[in-house]
Amino acid sequence: MLCEKCGAEAGDDAVFCPKCAHRIGAVVEEPNAVVGPVAPGRSRGPLWVAAGVVLLLVVVGVVAGGIVMAQNRAASASAAKQEAQAKELRVVYEKVAAVDSATSVGINFRDYSSKVQDAQAAVDAYKAPDAPARAIVSDLTAALDLYKLANTYWNAAIQSSGSRVDNETLSTSWQAAGTSIDSARQKLEAYEKK
Repeated sequence: MLCEKCGAEAGDDAVFCPKCAHRIGAVVEEPNAVVGPVAPGRSRGPLWVAAGVVLLLVVVGVVAGGIVMAQNRAASASAAKQEAQAKELRVVYEKVAAVDSATSVGINFRDYSSKVQDAQAAVDAYKAPDAPARAIVSDLTAALDLYKLANTYWNAAIQSSGSRVDNETLSTSWQAAGTSIDSARQKLEAYEKK
């Protein structure tokens, strides 16, 4: 076989001219055969893509985990705040309920008046944070108003006739106050379960 460029003689199976290194004749490529060197870094392409995908998944996982942890922390803080508010409201309720229990065991006028004043101070000092707490305070205030009314009747009876107290008026006021206390208790129990 002769070289097309320089005309030099090359063997029948020669691919390049031995004199000028020009390619001789048509080259038949075998299927799936590697022709020439592989470019540097090219064979690593799929590996870099896979590593990038893995890295992206790790970053997304870390960010999602951080978001979930922040939400859990916020929910936990909210639950702790709700629990503290419920405990504070329970203290106010107990002050008012102490007046109610005093009416059933029988106390003297001075002790009753003192319990009513303590309960009123607790209700006045409490700042209801939400509508359910305000509804409970409303029931407690209604009970206190009835206790104060009974206190007024009792005081008037003592002042006017010495020791004669209208038991029916007192009993009616105390029963109505007890109904308000029961309503507040039920609402408070639901509030504490939130």
